[in-house]
Amino acid sequence: MDRMILRRLKASDSEQILELLTMCQYLRPRQPVVDVLTEVATGLGLTLSSIRSAADRMELDVSQSVGRLKREQLEQLARLTHRLYRHELTGAC
Repeated sequence: MDRMILRRLKASDSEQILELLTMCQYLRPRQPVVDVLTEVATGLGLTLSSIRSAADRMELDVSQSVGRLKREQLEQLARLTHRLYRHELTGAC
């Protein structure tokens, strides 16, 4: 496995994803979920496909505001996004 990929796997774990999701929910609760997901993906270097497929699997309404999401949903979204992102990276090698 390439060192850059290993570094990226360590860098964006589910805790960092959850931290950024929580911060966006707290600071901008009326922002649509789709905008927050895009911001998280670009901020942490994740692929948009991994974070959007996680939202699709959870059947989230991405047009609703992020303030409407429960803590459990944010945690599940962070874990699933990280899992799908790791799968994409390891599958690409």
